[in-house]
Parts: sequence; structure tokens; C-alpha cells
Amino acid sequence: MTITVKCVVWDLDNTVWDGVLLEDGDVKLRPGIVDVLRTLDERGILHSIASRNDHDAAMARLEEFGIAEYFLYPQINWGQKSDSVKAVAEAINIGIDTLAFVDDQPFERDEVGFTHPQVLCIDALDAERIPDL
Repeated sequence: MTITVKCVVWDLDNTVWDGVLLEDGDVKLRPGIVDVLRTLDERGILHSIASRNDHDAAMARLEEFGIAEYFLYPQINWGQKSDSVKAVAEAINIGIDTLAFVDDQPFERDEVGFTHPQVLCIDALDAERIPDL
């Protein structure tokens, strides 16, 4: 069975950037993440966000990093990530089975995977390998 991923939904803390925005404030982009975003974007793969964070602070940091324009319908709130992933699929109007979800926390990947078993869940440690998957 081949999975066609049309959109990658990213967590932010310790996934897109190193650190926790509301604790550290001084987060830095993870090495290689911009290259992954750019490569997938060039292939026509969309990006969004499912992050438990302060929306305005997170979007401001994405703007500072110059990557905010990559993310469609970002879901930055305090709700369950499975709800955010579903909201992204609905907003973009694509099947939830065409999403991949990237997060550093096994609990979050398990919660999304249990609620939406058709979503490909990827450990943030493997983020740089996504273009090769």
C-alpha cells in the first residue's frame, strides 16, 4: 500500500524549532528544517501546524524565521492535536489519509494515530529524512 502525502502537519516546540517557546522564548530553528519545508513545497506538498502554543507568539516567531508563509491554516491552540489535524484536513479540503503528522512527543503521535489511524505519524527526530520517505 502506497501512502500519498499531500500535507505535512508540524508541531513547533522541539520539532520545527529547538526549545519550548513559552518557556525559553529564545528558540532556534532546527537544523535542516527549512530545507525540508522548501523541498516538499517544491514538490507540491503542503504544510500546516498542530501545536499547543500561544497563537500570536508562535506566528510572530515563524514570521521572524521567514517561514510563516509555508503554513496553511495553522492550528495553534490548547486543544487535542487530533482535533487540529482533522481541522487542517477539513480547511484544505483533502482526505485525512493524505496527511503526515510530525511531533517530538510519542504521546502526541500516539493520540493522533489512535484517533486517525490513516494519518502517517513521524518522529521529529526523523524530520530531515521526510523528503526521502
